[in-house]
Formats: sequence, C-alpha cells, structure tokens
Amino acid sequence: METGDGIVIRIDGGGHHVDLAGETLRCRVRGRLFRRTRETLLPKNPVAVGDQVRVARTAPGEGVIEEVHPRRTRLSRPANDGTRREHLVAANVDQALVVVSSHEPPIRYTLIDRVLIAAERGGMKGVVCLNKIDLDIKGAVREQVAIYERIGYSVLYTSATARQGLVSLREALQGKTTVLAGHSGTGKSSLLNALLPGLSIRIAEVSESTGKGRHTTSSASLLPLEFGGYVVDTPGFRAFGLSGVEAADVAIHYPEMRPYIDRCRFKDCLHLREPGCEVLAALERGDLSRLRHESYAKIVESIKAGLEGEERVSP
Repeated sequence: METGDGIVIRIDGGGHHVDLAGETLRCRVRGRLFRRTRETLLPKNPVAVGDQVRVARTAPGEGVIEEVHPRRTRLSRPANDGTRREHLVAANVDQALVVVSSHEPPIRYTLIDRVLIAAERGGMKGVVCLNKIDLDIKGAVREQVAIYERIGYSVLYTSATARQGLVSLREALQGKTTVLAGHSGTGKSSLLNALLPGLSIRIAEVSESTGKGRHTTSSASLLPLEFGGYVVDTPGFRAFGLSGVEAADVAIHYPEMRPYIDRCRFKDCLHLREPGCEVLAALERGDLSRLRHESYAKIVESIKAGLEGEERVSP
C-alpha cells in the first residue's frame, strides 16, 4: 500500500479526514492505536485535528492512519467517559483563543481560566477574545476582562455584527495556527464568517430558557485563512474541565500569584483560607484581583471534589 505523511483536518461521524499532499482522504484509525489508549491514561481518541500522521491508502479517497507523529503542542480536557483519560481538542497549534461574550451567554471567568491553564500546560499561548462588545454599553464587562491584559495576556475586543476589532483579530491570527474555544453562542462562527465570508459557517443562537448557546459546529475542523495561518474551529462546549491537574498545581498557572506562592507559611498551601498565606495577604492589600482569585478558588474546589472530569464542572 502507498503511504505518506499528512495532517488531520477534520474529525466527524464520517471518520478522520486527512490532507495528503492536497488530496483529502477519509481514514479510519488502525486498531492498535486505540488499544494503547485503553491500556493507559492516554487520550480516548488517539488522533486529533492538527495531528501529523502516517497514512496508508486503501482505496480511492480512503486510507488508514498507521501512526501519529510526536505532537509539538496539545489542547486537551477530560474525556466524558467516567475515566481519567483526556480528550484531545487539537494538536500542533500555536495558540488557544478563548472567545467569551459580553452579553449572552453570560461570561464565565472560570472558563477563561481553565482554557488559559490548559493552553499553558499544552505548550501554547493563551489569548482572550471578548466578543459582542457593542452590547456592553457601559463597558463594565470590558473593564473586568482588562484584568487579563494587566497580568500579561493578549486580549482582543470584538463585535462580529458591528465589525469592531476585526483588524486586531486578523493580526492575531495571521501566520499562526489557532484553536478557537468557548461556549456555544459566544460568536466564534460569526467572527470567522466576518473575517472569511466565503466560509458560511452556521451561527449559534442562545437558548432563551437556559441563556446558553446551542451547538452548531458539530465537528472540529482545521480551516485555512486566506491571509495566512489556520484556525481549528471546535464545537462549542458547556463545560471545560482540566485534565491531569492537581489542586496544588493550579496556582502556578496564575502569573500574578507566582511571586507570592513560595512565601507562604506552609509548602502545601492552597491559598484559600490557610494562615500565613502570602497570596491571601496580597489579595487583602489589593495587589491581586479578587475576581481572578474567586475563579481560582472555584477551580481548586472543583478539582478537590473530583468534578473536573465530569461533563459539567462548576461555572
């Protein structure tokens, strides 16, 4: 059989679609790759969008993935199968862009922080995008999200409908491979349509009963950008848990806490309510954001309660 190296550009019910020298092959995955995942805590699906793979042709337009090459980066979350395995969202990307909304669905800071933590752990840059800024009339949400700028993250302020911030978004995406993450209804597809009108990606609506977005993107896809670079468009999710993160590991992923965590009285301090905690002392002095610490505390408590691997984690 003829073999070659390609890149996984889409995963859906029809299989794993691989770009092999400009030709798209619909592929199945060699069974031995799945057997490895059952025997370890490796991902439930051993192949992710963005993976570089070795493919053998089996028929016209079809093939089998024989090997997954080592990954440069990865974005993952817990698999929703009751195990400790992870679900790979994307591989070999440069940055994770978490898209949140200033209006509906309501912004959840723990979602932002979980994605930023997962991005850092996976070896990529984390970027925040506040969409629908035209609906933030008083600028209250924008002022809160500016916290992330002050601690060193890149933050974009956009409106797909009002076409605001699209130049900055384009500059942030150009020449890079970016995975988009966020709840359904935050406007990921609208932003992509605004940048690349020819895509015509279906746009999510927000449920009036729940205030949460409805899923429209049904499969992860690697999309080329006409101005250079790629985006991985992912199905919107209602929760994003952290894979393989212990409660004691969380604080190191909060850049503003790092100067204080080694000064605490107790080495195993979780910076929640312990005496002699320098993080809490900095919080009381106003040197740290109370909003960010509240988000941190929710994530730590969720991990302690064993909820990060559940389908729904605390908001």
